[in-house]
Amino acid sequence: MGAYLSSPSLTKETSSGTCPNPTNKSSIVTWSATSMQGWRKTMEDAHITTTSCPSTSGTNDTMVFSVFDGHGGSEVALFCEKHFVEELVKRKGEKLQAAKRRGTGRQECLLPDHPVHAGCTSVVVVVNGTTITVANAGDSRAVMMRKDDEVFPLSYDHKPSDEIESTRINGAGGFVNQFGRVNGNLNLSRSIGDLKYKQNVEVAREQQMITAEPDLITVEMLPDDEFIVVGCDGIWDCLTNEECCQFVKTRIDEMTPAKIIEECLDTIVSEDPRATQGIGGDNMSLLLIDLRSETRE
Repeated sequence: MGAYLSSPSLTKETSSGTCPNPTNKSSIVTWSATSMQGWRKTMEDAHITTTSCPSTSGTNDTMVFSVFDGHGGSEVALFCEKHFVEELVKRKGEKLQAAKRRGTGRQECLLPDHPVHAGCTSVVVVVNGTTITVANAGDSRAVMMRKDDEVFPLSYDHKPSDEIESTRINGAGGFVNQFGRVNGNLNLSRSIGDLKYKQNVEVAREQQMITAEPDLITVEMLPDDEFIVVGCDGIWDCLTNEECCQFVKTRIDEMTPAKIIEECLDTIVSEDPRATQGIGGDNMSLLLIDLRSETRE
């Protein structure tokens, strides 16, 4: 089956935890994360779930949730999983937006020798007090459900066919083909790693064909906010933001976050990725952060 196994690996690695809710210290946030290799021959995703990251105020209550979706190997995703938080902590005195950008760039400088075709997308959700900041590079995604079932995107995908992306790619000497692939190969336009696309000495790091420069979205967490979901593109190839949030919403009063996201992966994995043109055949990683877990029956 080429890039696929003869049957999917449905074993899941799941973890869960709780922490105080920033909008109400007497209540808690419950989170779960799960990942599944699926039809792919290797698992190239990685993720972070930490609720005790040092903050600028001297407390250890900053939450970091992230997904790193690897391609061309797992090396870069695993490197980010291991080092991202420590790079963020080193810059805790900086404004968070600048710290994230510097941390991402610093990680690329620190990358050990690895195949030049290896890279990973990244979406990082940082909850510092009641402020949520999301840094995104690539096509992994974070979405929040707010009051009255409002689906609120916390990130937007970077695709080579987007005008701002294709302009940068062309300016760095590359091209986007009719199938939306950079130089006819990579189907995303921002990632950590992918060093073979970052060799033009005449343009800055953030202006290379493929850049790790993240887009940032900052919002204030409100007491009525319901939950946040964070996932790799293996999730979003199968579900829209609205479909994913509704999947969670219809179950969250009856099931634990861990059971919900495990069921989600089982629901969307393809029976035959050849018949679905690859949809449902990718590695899958999904995080669910329940912001109102104390209200669940």
